[in-house]
Amino acid sequence: MQFMKRNLAILILFLSIVFSNSVSAKVKWKALKTPEKIELIIGGTSLKDYWLLDEDNTILHFTEGKWKSYPLHRLFSVTHYRSYHPILTGEDRVFVFLIDRNWETHIAEINN
Repeated sequence: MQFMKRNLAILILFLSIVFSNSVSAKVKWKALKTPEKIELIIGGTSLKDYWLLDEDNTILHFTEGKWKSYPLHRLFSVTHYRSYHPILTGEDRVFVFLIDRNWETHIAEINN
């Protein structure tokens, strides 16, 4: 009987701790105004400064309320490629790694 009372007391204590410490988060979502056909969010520092990639293989940078575009065909002379990977390395610095059909690697830097 003592054993059951002790286990019941521990269970009640555990449940009171769990439910008293539960916090309901209040999150306010803000929708980003972006061009259509966005494929990837590369990164950013705020809602006023971020980088995207669209389906036309163009890297888009939203800063100071304006869009700047960097099409891949202007960054690289390669027309046929296997894959590419844009990586945000700093607040205004993106490296794009591209692998062509001959398995050669090309690197471009966008630095604002």
